[in-house]
Amino acid sequence: MDENSLSVWEHEFVHWSERIDAMRGEWVDAFLPVFDETLAGLMPLPGLQLRYSRGWDKRRELGEILRQGRSVDRQMGFTQQGPQRADLAVRLDRRPAVEVLSRGQQKLVVSALKLAQGRLLEAATERKCLYLIDDLPAELDNAHRRVFCHWLESMHCQAFITSVDHDALADLWQPATPVAMFHVKRSPSGEGQLAPLERQTS
Repeated sequence: MDENSLSVWEHEFVHWSERIDAMRGEWVDAFLPVFDETLAGLMPLPGLQLRYSRGWDKRRELGEILRQGRSVDRQMGFTQQGPQRADLAVRLDRRPAVEVLSRGQQKLVVSALKLAQGRLLEAATERKCLYLIDDLPAELDNAHRRVFCHWLESMHCQAFITSVDHDALADLWQPATPVAMFHVKRSPSGEGQLAPLERQTS
């Protein structure tokens, strides 16, 4: 592609990149307080921060970066900087959270991210989210399982939760919360079948 044609495409790329970045920035501004509140309810972690990175040097214009990086981008076969490289980093006391937190703490942080995203979406659309939660008991003690389930109850949402241990999900819910439990059993043909295990209602 000649330089003139490339300049035209770069102009469009810069225009839409800046639009996307602005929209993402607005979303992050709305999301952060919801996330902070959700995380505090699950497990207070003073010093934990989410940092949005737009995907290119914040001190330079994207058009300038693209022009100066053309030859390298051609050699690499892709555009190295732009909104496709955006990231939402989780840090604790200036270190990547994955280097500091236990596996259980990491799971609760991810859970807070998902629940907060659902809460923000529900507020914007006035519609309830459906949550699919795989192996909730893994790496969480009973106290944190209970706190997590109480958050789901307070959101008045529907959730499907899996576990390899039946007892690990018992007695986590308020008496008024309707709970149906199923187990997957193997049929003679070797295929899994979903069968009612028990139903708890109040």
